Amino acid sequence: MTVKNLEYNVVDRIVTQLALPDGTGNYNNSIASTQVHTEFKTPTQINVFPALVIGDVSIPETIPLSRSAFEIPIEVEIWGYTKKEVSTRMEVLKLLSDVRVAILSDEWLNKQVNGLTLSAEMGEMEGFGVLRLTLSGTMEHT
Repeated sequence: MTVKNLEYNVVDRIVTQLALPDGTGNYNNSIASTQVHTEFKTPTQINVFPALVIGDVSIPETIPLSRSAFEIPIEVEIWGYTKKEVSTRMEVLKLLSDVRVAILSDEWLNKQVNGLTLSAEMGEMEGFGVLRLTLSGTMEHT
């Protein structure tokens, strides 16, 4: 990570971590980097499942600059899509588990983002399993 921009580096690291599940150990799925999309896509625009998509990245516009160190809230939306004839809901739960392990177990992210939390909503839509994750916390600039 050569870019000296904390916000960029955090999102870039999340994208990298999302491609870690390889179907072994604590992972249910094998997710290649080509299955992680940095531009929003709907399930019908995806060819290989499961797939993960970075949605909105929210960082407030107003940041206090008067202190030598300050915290910036960050929120990253991640969409997950699965497709299976039987038990789409179970496939979504497996994908949720993979993302949780890949993101929350990363030491670098936990050092850069204080109070790192992951909340999830899941459902089904036209034969696709849909997972909406929100990753949030604060980054400290010094």
